[in-house]
Amino acid sequence: IGCMVALLDSWEEPKYLTRIWTIYEQYTASKLGITVDIIMPAQESITIFQQMRKGEAGIQHIKQSLCKVDAEAARAWDPKDEKKVNELIRTTTGFEKVNADVKRSMVKWVGTAVAQLMNEIVESEVET
Repeated sequence: IGCMVALLDSWEEPKYLTRIWTIYEQYTASKLGITVDIIMPAQESITIFQQMRKGEAGIQHIKQSLCKVDAEAARAWDPKDEKKVNELIRTTTGFEKVNADVKRSMVKWVGTAVAQLMNEIVESEVET
């Protein structure tokens, strides 16, 4: 369908980045040029925007959290699936490439969120 939706439970240490299947799907979307829309609960959106408003320190905190990608340490519910995906990564692109691509995807999403915040700030100033 040309796009994917990823659901994060939290932007701080999201479970999504600890699961091998979700890391691999994020990598695959990146490799295929598929647009990924990342969504999360409303409260998490509020707290990530609060972090962004803190400037560089807040953005660094967000980056550190969303760039903790370690495909080799990621787990699956079924150990057979975990072994299968790990072997697929190991024998093709390698873990470093997968990790780097997923980090880039997360950073791209944060950039989009920053742009959204800026638009909201500008719109609120225009309305007042």
